[in-house]
Amino acid sequence: MLLSVGNSRVMLKERHDELNLARLNLVLAQNRTTLKGWRKELALDALGTMTVECTADLNDVVPHGIDNDVLLGLISAAVLQNTRPGGEIRISASELLKLSCLPDNARSYGEVQRALHRLKRSTFTITECWYDQGKRDWRTVDFNLVAKHWQADNTEKVEDIGRWQAKTLLVIRLDPELMQSIRSGYVRPLDSALLGRLKQPMSRSVYRALSMLRTNLAEGGAPPKEVQLPLLSWAEHLGLSHQMDGRNLPSLIERALIPAHEALMESGYLATVETEGRGRQKTFTYTFVEEEVRTADPEAAQLLSQYLSSKAALELAVQYSAAHVHQTLTRFEALMKTAYKGKVKNRQGLLVDMLRDPDKYPVEIAEKTSSARRPAPTPLPTPDEEDPTPVERKPESALMALGQRFEETGALRPLRDRAVKLYLDGRVSTLDLLQLRSLERPQIEGQISGWEQPTA
Repeated sequence: MLLSVGNSRVMLKERHDELNLARLNLVLAQNRTTLKGWRKELALDALGTMTVECTADLNDVVPHGIDNDVLLGLISAAVLQNTRPGGEIRISASELLKLSCLPDNARSYGEVQRALHRLKRSTFTITECWYDQGKRDWRTVDFNLVAKHWQADNTEKVEDIGRWQAKTLLVIRLDPELMQSIRSGYVRPLDSALLGRLKQPMSRSVYRALSMLRTNLAEGGAPPKEVQLPLLSWAEHLGLSHQMDGRNLPSLIERALIPAHEALMESGYLATVETEGRGRQKTFTYTFVEEEVRTADPEAAQLLSQYLSSKAALELAVQYSAAHVHQTLTRFEALMKTAYKGKVKNRQGLLVDMLRDPDKYPVEIAEKTSSARRPAPTPLPTPDEEDPTPVERKPESALMALGQRFEETGALRPLRDRAVKLYLDGRVSTLDLLQLRSLERPQIEGQISGWEQPTA
């Protein structure tokens, strides 16, 4: 199945999670609730305490159950469409159902409508535990996950107006804070085949929360084979215990999780689920069958996203470290400053090939092609495929490379404008701009002034 994105088409099977949402688990796992609000403050991993509060719209309840699946579909669509912060996801109702792992029927259309309403009207306050990939620090944020949504009704019959159908076009704008995190590469791919085997929203919610927790508990890059969790804290994190009878809470939690545990074992994700201890001191011990899906290196994804589509950047960031990507991009930019640049038909294909086989592209050989006094060396290999989307210099690419610090700090905005102009004039690359992030203001000004000097 393909997802239409302007004139491009991408595979619908790809699904991604934003890492903050995956860790904080903002949507209750239970399929039904009457809650108008909730708060949790707990620590389950080495990243510290999660403090989150949710308040529903006056006439509704907090996001729960299937809302988590719809949120997953929206994140995946934003990644696939390379949506910019403040931009819009444009997707048919049928495509959103598929990305959300939901059946394509009239009931699902109604559930997605209600889910979008709750995600737009419910307010989340996240205290010092939202990670800003650009600034590399923990922040306090207050937002609605969906900022705005509407439908471009394309029905032909008057009686069908307002009723969602498979071809109904939806236009959805996520919160800019969330979109900035997605665009900065703070996302990871999910096992779409496994998600497809899990038929209930609670099973999928438990899988995503457990998968993220396991990733955060990894040591030396290897996820643990076994994870032990306090029963009460785990249930609070999933949002299961808010409305349960406190007298029989441990046994009620165990019973509520049985279907999800059985589904995760049948799907081949879990080998066993065991409980230890008594009463409120009980713990769950999860033993896993398969290795966890490798996650993308956020820094590598951020670097590559300046040159490639978000989808391609994420796939490559799973395979290559940030150090290897940075080294390759430095060599790639150096190569593009030589006479070899004119021979390249597909810059994106060249970059990917340099990542995979760097020894094929020695920069020092390419530099010889710029000298008319020397005989032309043996041409460097180039990918045969012609570039379908030539790299175009846009202000948005420069702003994204510079990061939010240059937007929010008044003293840096004049420097930002000078750096953007240099980029649009072809004087600097996005890699040059990325390196400004780690400098102090005097160093930034000195670097930009150096770039502005006439070349000999």
